[in-house]
Amino acid sequence: MALNPIVQPSGVPQVPEGETFLLSRGGMEFSVKANEAGKFSAKGTMFLTSHSLFFVANQPKMVNGLNFASFRLPIRSLYEEKFNQPIFGANNLSGKCPPVVGAEQGLSDWKFKFYFMNGGCGTFLPLFFMAMERGRQDAQQFSADLQSQAASGGLAQSAFVDPNDPVSMISSYNTDF
Repeated sequence: MALNPIVQPSGVPQVPEGETFLLSRGGMEFSVKANEAGKFSAKGTMFLTSHSLFFVANQPKMVNGLNFASFRLPIRSLYEEKFNQPIFGANNLSGKCPPVVGAEQGLSDWKFKFYFMNGGCGTFLPLFFMAMERGRQDAQQFSADLQSQAASGGLAQSAFVDPNDPVSMISSYNTDF
């Protein structure tokens, strides 16, 4: 897990060559905790890429003497990931991730939760678990496959739209400007 990865002025995380954006989800709440750094939480946007989960806070803030604006969780590093559907409260994705820097110094792993405050988990979950599986096998091949599908229009024809997901309904509107 990396604290404050580079975020472009548009609010989208900067990703290295070969990493492909799969989904973004606004209206999220995020919390993360480590023994040495304490707890961080904020409202903002989650981004799923072929290699990572990102969280970008709506309003950066100081927490425990550290500026908190964004987080990056490499998919290959996640473990004990679990999708939770509580009786009361929002559906959420929880798990653990070692720090990107400092693991060799004995820093503890981060515990995280993404709360789906506006729904949208029906579209997110298949993509997330596909990225998890592929990321653990061969992340570079997965990115190449996604980029070739996107270039050929294959992603637009795939069944990634959940009709019960209000965020996915954008495609039904006329976007000709």
